[in-house]
Amino acid sequence: MKKRLDIRIESDLRDGLDHRVLQTGRQLTAIVEQYIKDGLARDAGQLVEIQSLPEIRATVREETSRAIGQLYQQLSTDLAKSAKKSDDRLAKLSANSVRNGGIAWRMLYALIHKLVSAEYAKTVYDDAKEKAGKALRNEDET
Repeated sequence: MKKRLDIRIESDLRDGLDHRVLQTGRQLTAIVEQYIKDGLARDAGQLVEIQSLPEIRATVREETSRAIGQLYQQLSTDLAKSAKKSDDRLAKLSANSVRNGGIAWRMLYALIHKLVSAEYAKTVYDDAKEKAGKALRNEDET
């Protein structure tokens, strides 16, 4: 059911409507109805947008928090892997140092034993062992 709408508008707006009628071949009523529908829909959309801003804000905040949480988790995992890799490398270096130190003292002991005597080699070994123990104890105290 249609109702009558009697309104007064600016003459340039009416001239624009008449020009639109000539361009499209549609009736003036159909064009004005379409403009009113579009305007009402636009106004309703703006109202919906304004009312939905808090929900949009909450959604953006939630997604941002989730992304930051995932990035933090990934960073923690990567740091843990890196620390383990460093610890493994340090353990290997320490083991190699101990092994090389053992080889070195055995070679020196054998060399002293061959060049001087077994008794002198034992004396040098015991002296070195005692001094190394004292040095380690002194380092632990500081």
